[in-house]
Amino acid sequence: MATRLYLRHSSYSTANNDMPAGGWNHLNSTTGGAGLVNGAGLNGILGYDLAYNPTSGRYLIVGDQGSANYETYMAYADSIDGPWTYIYDTNVYLNSAAGGGINACIYVPSSGLFVIANDENSIWTSPTAEAGTWTLRYSSGASLFVNKITIANGNVVVACPSSTIIYSTDGGLTWTTANVGFTGTATACREVIWDGTRYIAVGQSGQLAYSTTLNGTWTQTTVGITNSDCWSIAYSPTLGRYCVGMGNGTVRTATSVLAGSTWTAATGTFGGSVDMVRWGNGRFVACGDGRTLAYSTNGTAFTVTQYNTSTTKADVWGIYNFSGGNTWLAV
Repeated sequence: MATRLYLRHSSYSTANNDMPAGGWNHLNSTTGGAGLVNGAGLNGILGYDLAYNPTSGRYLIVGDQGSANYETYMAYADSIDGPWTYIYDTNVYLNSAAGGGINACIYVPSSGLFVIANDENSIWTSPTAEAGTWTLRYSSGASLFVNKITIANGNVVVACPSSTIIYSTDGGLTWTTANVGFTGTATACREVIWDGTRYIAVGQSGQLAYSTTLNGTWTQTTVGITNSDCWSIAYSPTLGRYCVGMGNGTVRTATSVLAGSTWTAATGTFGGSVDMVRWGNGRFVACGDGRTLAYSTNGTAFTVTQYNTSTTKADVWGIYNFSGGNTWLAV
């Protein structure tokens, strides 16, 4: 049996690795622990990303409070079941009343640091995620609206608008900007991964680029279509296959990302945009709009379920396999 937590609206389930439909139940508002939002645990707040330190056992969730101003928030816990401690750090939040959240976070084992990136132009690190421990590492001077943070070939990479990536080679202490070369009027970079040979970036209008260095020349291609945005990419070294989550509610798949490769749509009907795809425990797992969760053992056919059929429940923006086993967490 696997334990999963759906943090975006605080739902929890115990179910097997195949994510059966109807296996997700809404938590009582106090189950997650007091002190987050008016003492209401994790209920009613929107999670964007989740990070985990396997040495200390600490989890960090980031996002916004879902209010009219989308004020930023963070919370940490030493058990996925809580209690969760809400962090309010005005240095990190900056001008939160102007709107925006903390879009992405990750734990970097090489430096022992949590890294977050927010809508207010900055990247911060902390060894514990606790209030008062966050250090500003990068500020762009313009709104980032960052997409995903990944660790690619040991480097921390933040995907940003305007074909931009911001990366760190020292675990999050110092940062460098680069451009992956996307063209046209829609050029946001959504995610960067490393497949063992090359860096691969995906972005708007079906664009994909690859390079052997982050600050080098990126070769431009697409995932076979240009009328939909790429949101996430995963690679299976076991299958030698790539899967890309798309804004049109499909997963595009191929055995090579090189220019001229053949991409096809995997089977499986999603409820909307496929926001994240990951490989773990012998399967691709995808999540997205319409409260969708899906899995595939071959990358070409996905079994799609919903964690909850109620339209009042939130979409799923992230899916995680921190343990390497059949435990999956979602936000």
